[in-house]
Formats: sequence, structure tokens, C-alpha cells
Amino acid sequence: MFTSILRATWLAVLPFGAMAQDYVPTNDINFVIPWAPGGGSDIFGRKVIEAVRAEGLARVNLNPDNRPGGSSAVGIGYVVANATGKDDTLTVLNTAGVITPLMVQGAPGWNELTPLANLMAEDYVVFVKADSPFQTLADLQTAATAAPQAVSFAVGGVGDQLASRVVGQAIGAEFNLVSFSGGGETINALLGGNVDATISNPGEFLGQIESGAIRGIGTTRAERYEDDALSDIPTLAELGIEHPVIQNWRGVAGPADMPEEAVAYWQGVLAKAAESAVMQDYITQSSASSLVLTGAEYSDYIAGQEAVFEELLK
Repeated sequence: MFTSILRATWLAVLPFGAMAQDYVPTNDINFVIPWAPGGGSDIFGRKVIEAVRAEGLARVNLNPDNRPGGSSAVGIGYVVANATGKDDTLTVLNTAGVITPLMVQGAPGWNELTPLANLMAEDYVVFVKADSPFQTLADLQTAATAAPQAVSFAVGGVGDQLASRVVGQAIGAEFNLVSFSGGGETINALLGGNVDATISNPGEFLGQIESGAIRGIGTTRAERYEDDALSDIPTLAELGIEHPVIQNWRGVAGPADMPEEAVAYWQGVLAKAAESAVMQDYITQSSASSLVLTGAEYSDYIAGQEAVFEELLK
């Protein structure tokens, strides 16, 4: 990790163009998405690709390559095993790339990659099916505290798992966690009545929220959402429930030992992509927040998040 931070710190001293001005990628990019199609990280990755293409930011194609499994460990492991030192591979990086190695010994994570740029961050919402007997978070709390694991929670990765732990600890409950490979599967489980609730970033479920198929009963967000579809969801804080702040952030990384000129090049491309109409519209539609970080700032941010997650997992 220390080596990664030092590399990012040195790169951040120079403007993006200083090392990238003579570098142009010559091969199409294998853009690894360590999640199943349909979930938030998959959609994010494809929006990055769309933004780069729409703005003409690169002369090569970014080809999506979904490699789900192990809460991002399979996809990251593929990059580590096949692309270390190369300049033709990128991967989506989110909170799972930090949390999974903390929970699974030997799992590959962010410190085996080269963090390039973060683009956005999302808060968490507890969702239930529209006809659920849990009309409020208080209803869910009553059922969940009646007996250990009395309430089943679908989680689409370790980020959701940690968020569910935050909520469970805050309300004094131990949920029965049912794991899936992404948000697409968790929503199907909820709609199918196979679980009582789920916790996720709302951008993945906006269609079902707007149709009335599911309801949000609480959010970890500091303030209520401004979006009409989400504005009636109370924050845990206003319900008198204290909890640590947790968000899911989404960015892009390259392989470890990625050539320095390629690192600088893609940092510049991604920083511009973050400001594109495609990405800004996506962030708004996802009820997310823009969080653009590159170089040492990004690596320092991830290291700080790692410390927070370590404390939560004790």
C-alpha cells in the first residue's frame, strides 16, 4: 500500500500532460468490470466508457469485460494475474476493493492496483417490497430485534454487507444476510419475496421505486434526498439512530506497475470524463454525488476509508 501511495504522490506533482503529452495508447483497452451486468458498478463502468467515447477523449476503444464474483475479488484478481505492468487494462474500483481484502484473507484488492481516478459517491437506503409488513424502519427494528437473524437482508457485495452491519448495529439487530453478485440479483430477490429487505445505493433501483414496486424506509445519508422519488425516505439521524457515515464510491484503476506515462494519460482522460454531460447526468439520475479525486488525493482517500472499514469490522 505504501508503495502505491508513493507512486501516486509522485505522479500528482506533475500536471496530467507532463508525462502524457507524448503517450497515446495503441491497443484497445480491456475494461474489467468485477460485477455482474445490471448492477450499479456495471452501469457506472459503461457510463465511463460512454463518456470517453462521447467526448472523444481517447483514440482507442474501451471494451467492457464483466468478471463477477467474490465481491470484486475475481475481477481484480484477473487484472493482477494478467495485466500487471501493462497499459492496456483498466478496472472499475469501488468500496468492495477495500472491504473484501479486510474480510477475506488473501483476496486481491486496491493496493494491488494503481488507483487512477474516483468519479462519484453514493449513500445507502434500506428498501422493502411495496406490500411488506414493514411500513417503517421501526417496524423492521421490532421484528429484527425479536430474535437473531429474524429478518433476511439481500446484499449485493461487501459494501452492502458492511452497510447492513452499520444499520444492524445502530438498531441493535443481527440480520440474516443473503449474498448475491450484484444489485440486479438483489432486487429480483426482493421483488420475488425471497428476502425481507435489502440495502443499496438508490440509483440501481430508481425504476422500481418510481413504479411503486419497492419503498425506502431509511437512509444513511446525512440529509434527505432532494429527488421527488426519494424525498420521503427519512434519514436514520432524524429517527434518532446514530451511526458511522458510510458511502459507496466508484472510480477506475489500472494494474499495478502501470507505466507512468499511461497513468498520467488515463488520469487526465478520467478527470475530463467526470465533468462530461454523460457522467453528470448519470450522477444526477443516480441520486449520487460527484467526488473527483486523482493521484495522491485518491490514494490517501482510499487509505482513510480502509481505516474506517477496519474499525467497523472489529
